[in-house]
Amino acid sequence: MPPSRKLPPARSGAVVALVAACLGSACAAGPRSPAEAAAGRLEGRAQARRLTCESRSAADLLAYHGLPGTEREVFGRLPRSDNPDVGFVGDPDGPPGRLPPEGYGVHAGPIAATLRALGLDARAEHDRTYAWLVEETRAGRPVIAWVTGSCEPSTRTSFTDARGRRFDAVRGEHSMLVLGAHGAGVTVLDPDSGRRRSFGLDEFEAAWALLGNMAVSARPPSNASQDGAGPAPTDGAR
Repeated sequence: MPPSRKLPPARSGAVVALVAACLGSACAAGPRSPAEAAAGRLEGRAQARRLTCESRSAADLLAYHGLPGTEREVFGRLPRSDNPDVGFVGDPDGPPGRLPPEGYGVHAGPIAATLRALGLDARAEHDRTYAWLVEETRAGRPVIAWVTGSCEPSTRTSFTDARGRRFDAVRGEHSMLVLGAHGAGVTVLDPDSGRRRSFGLDEFEAAWALLGNMAVSARPPSNASQDGAGPAPTDGAR
């Protein structure tokens, strides 16, 4: 048997680095989640109004689980308030990037309550971890996450509503339906465009942390499978 040839130190180090990079990217990418695999039929429905991203994400979550409910119906059921933890704040057609009491939007609690009223077992989540998000999406349960538009940097501001209740708000607040979460980042359905987008782990986590890792999770109806096989509604009226 001929003697083995040793690589020079420089080449040996390069090979090790290349193998590590390939293994790392494979592990980071991970297998597609059931929601990512079924996402094609959810695409193409951008939010109908400037500030109704949360209602659009809620309608997409209903569609994924095979339940009826349009963006217009979700929005119409939301209470109105000067506090986004209680209801929708401001003019839904106002310019984006404002803070309460101007046009702003709504947080997880009212969205979860509205989804429950429409037949989905939804829950408002706070202070969740990225590992939890990975587990939910791998199990075929997409999650609405509160971030910022395009996960841009922003700051959190504290307010007190007319009844003396304290709440936080973020300029540029935005919701997205997280379809998959992996080591490298997330795949989302962005209601602003109605299309899938990807964000790196660091930029997503920074944007998600602004409102305390807020989310809405959901369990599928008892008579539905967890693969998102139900028909997405034709949301023409939105």
